[in-house]
Amino acid sequence: MDWFVEILVGSSFAHMMAILAFVIAAGMWLGRFKICGVSLGATFVLLVGIAVSHFGMKCQDKLYEEFKVEIPVAAQAETAAPAEEVATETVANDAENAEAATETVANDGEIVENAEAKKAKSKTLTVRFDRVSKAKDRQAYLEAYHGDAAPKSVKHFFDPDVLYFVQEFGLILFVYAVGLAAGPNFFSAFAKGGLKLNFLAVCIVFGGVATAAVIHLVTGINIGTVVGILSGAVTNTPGLGAATTVYGELGHDGSLLATAYATAYPLGVIGIIFSIIAVRVIFGVNIDKENEKLRAEQAAAKADAKTDGAKKEAGHHPPVIEVFVGICLGMILGSFPIYVPGLSVPLKLGLAGGPLVVAILMGAFGEKIHFPTRISPSANALMREFGICMFLACVGLKAGETFVDSIMNGGLVWVGLGVIITVLPLMIVGPLAYKVFKVDYFTLMGVMSGSMTDPPALAYSSNAVGNDRPSIGYSTVYPLTMFLRIMTAQLLIIFFAA
Repeated sequence: MDWFVEILVGSSFAHMMAILAFVIAAGMWLGRFKICGVSLGATFVLLVGIAVSHFGMKCQDKLYEEFKVEIPVAAQAETAAPAEEVATETVANDAENAEAATETVANDGEIVENAEAKKAKSKTLTVRFDRVSKAKDRQAYLEAYHGDAAPKSVKHFFDPDVLYFVQEFGLILFVYAVGLAAGPNFFSAFAKGGLKLNFLAVCIVFGGVATAAVIHLVTGINIGTVVGILSGAVTNTPGLGAATTVYGELGHDGSLLATAYATAYPLGVIGIIFSIIAVRVIFGVNIDKENEKLRAEQAAAKADAKTDGAKKEAGHHPPVIEVFVGICLGMILGSFPIYVPGLSVPLKLGLAGGPLVVAILMGAFGEKIHFPTRISPSANALMREFGICMFLACVGLKAGETFVDSIMNGGLVWVGLGVIITVLPLMIVGPLAYKVFKVDYFTLMGVMSGSMTDPPALAYSSNAVGNDRPSIGYSTVYPLTMFLRIMTAQLLIIFFAA
């Protein structure tokens, strides 16, 4: 049963994937329950990830397991040497991993002394086992050289590179599916009201930036911290990365930006969703009636599209090649540097913006250039849900490590400021867009999500209304919004910190 124990409490890749699967499954199950008649859906994946990370799973630069044990002071001198012997035996007995693990033998079974216990009769020691160690070898070591002293606590660590890959790959799948769904109607929708929607999104962007600037001037909080809060409140990671680079080039420590970002991000996601819900409540929007109106307007077109789609899908293989070619092109476009005079680093669409733009173009023109990218609505929905769940699970697992500590050590103020930056612009522009500019609620949901570059809010919106109108609104404003989010984060740093 060692193999099963390894999956449950080990440090293998199977263990990491099992934890990710658990976080996603538990989050989606909780998302089925409604709170005041509202289901948050995949957002619960983020919350479960934070909880799991806080109560055990951590993300570190090196993958290992950590045991804390108490042993008599007299046994200290006898403990270190056998640890190395056990580590050597572990590697020697593992024929498959012997060569690869040689470099990590020195760290396997490493004992780190707890400085606070130096004067005690017994010492609390931290024993770290590298990934090459097997569960039975770790247990044998603890029993042989620590006697009856059972581990006081055990921490399991994720490989950050694995988390980063899963997170970004999930985001790419999500935005690409969104682009494919929105592509066929994107340009017609943009021609009808694209300028108006982008104007509203720009107002939301600069509303958040102005709020952040006022917070910095009034409270005196470090501008780096404020920009980190802003990036988390609007859920924009590329803006955080660009601002951190500029802040470092100006000679400042950029670690505060990441901490502030992680503190503000979870409630940023929730704040955007609740702002969308608040607009619906304020104006008494009835989702069912809006859907009936939409179906009445598009009944004939939908019937033709379904008939045509059924004919094309008969004997038609899923466009796997075309999808991955599009993702590859999206990576190239997202990495293309855009040099702006006065900025020390180039702007980029990033891993989300590039694939989204390519997917929109593929969805709009793929059939015309004999590069079909048509996938069924159910396949598109699966691709979106799968991607956003992986993204949110990884974000939660990374944020949970410092989330509670940050809140308890003064970060509660950061959370409150983040909520203000999130909600204030949305609750000013959202009602104006619906009442004055006559933007239909389904499209407005996408505009509010896109102006915050927030995939979870779009996922909630699409699931809540059951049509692609939110995706069209999101895709219409996303490219310009992403550009402005990256640029304004850097400009705040340059203006206040230079």
